[in-house]
Amino acid sequence: MRRLPAPARVLAALTVLLPGAAVPAGAQTLEVDTVPGRFDFGKMWTYEYAPTEYFSETYGFDADQAWFDRVRLCVLRVPGCSASFVSPNGLVATNHHCVRGRIPSVQREGESLLDDGFYAANLAEERRIPGYYADRLIAAVDVSDEVLAAMDEAGPEARREARSGAIAAVQERLRREHGDEVHVEVRPLYHGGRYSAYVFRRFTDVRLVAAVELAIGFFGGDPDNF
Repeated sequence: MRRLPAPARVLAALTVLLPGAAVPAGAQTLEVDTVPGRFDFGKMWTYEYAPTEYFSETYGFDADQAWFDRVRLCVLRVPGCSASFVSPNGLVATNHHCVRGRIPSVQREGESLLDDGFYAANLAEERRIPGYYADRLIAAVDVSDEVLAAMDEAGPEARREARSGAIAAVQERLRREHGDEVHVEVRPLYHGGRYSAYVFRRFTDVRLVAAVELAIGFFGGDPDNF
């Protein structure tokens, strides 16, 4: 008999067991802990809400604002992926699969860069990737008071419109403060309990410097980590 993968087997078992809801005699009652825990949302945090006290208590690591700023400014967001600056001259590193679909757009007649790889020996040999960009987070601002106050004042029926208006006002204000060339995103956090505005500087002149051939870049066969 063909065995289903583990998640499918569990789902199939639930489908059979749920209609018969009778509890067998002598069965123990399951006690579920419903007390909110510190890490119910995991151990990933945004820059503006990093648990510095936890870092200090648990790891003896006292991160100041200068450290967070340095880390934030070296990390980039590219379409569908993250990346990092690895030199003071703008060299960026990311995973092979993050640019794999764009590599053919810079190859020339007779080339097959996915098969043969690519390396630019100097600046003149770098190839600009059309339509590609990299975002650098230059500011993260807690705008909860502005957004939530506008929603509360509007009343239940107009909360959505008030939220949209408040977000648009925040974006306009931050563009004036940081320059029209920035890209501003306002995101709800903690199920809408907080709102943060993220101000990005967008680099649109992104060039391919090096990419190994796909046979090496996809070595191991994991589509998310190569």
